[in-house]
Amino acid sequence: MVKFLLTEEFMVDIPEIDRQHQLLVELINSVVEGHRSGLSHQKLSTLIDAMVNHAIFHFGFEERLQELADYPFLKAHQKSHVQFAKRISEFQTRFNDGEDIVKYIDGLLFEWLTDHFKHDDADYVAAVKDFLAKHPNFIAENMGNKKGILGRLFG
Repeated sequence: MVKFLLTEEFMVDIPEIDRQHQLLVELINSVVEGHRSGLSHQKLSTLIDAMVNHAIFHFGFEERLQELADYPFLKAHQKSHVQFAKRISEFQTRFNDGEDIVKYIDGLLFEWLTDHFKHDDADYVAAVKDFLAKHPNFIAENMGNKKGILGRLFG
């Protein structure tokens, strides 16, 4: 597989969200490349855990922005996130049970992300940009703590 690159066509032009998307793509690429290069099961497990944790953090952040922006299709977007989170959590469990799941990450997740970034995420951009224009400190206030939104909500 060719490494997935987050090109302009996948960007939403909201710097923090683009940064989070980039990190998610890098983590997925790291899992695939680590598998290809023979990384140990433990190190791959750590990468998969980081991928899952970042995806869940990102989804929470994105959904919070959409909620505050009164994005009318928030519930549908959340369902899409739940679907992806279930999928990668299942991959995590299957990997921990000894199954080679990288072939699924290598194809299915990239296909899902491509569609999600280009379509689902593109749909909320106007509402979120409008919210951020009215609340210019939101990102700094909510990303200054390394725990982020989920850390403040749950811990």
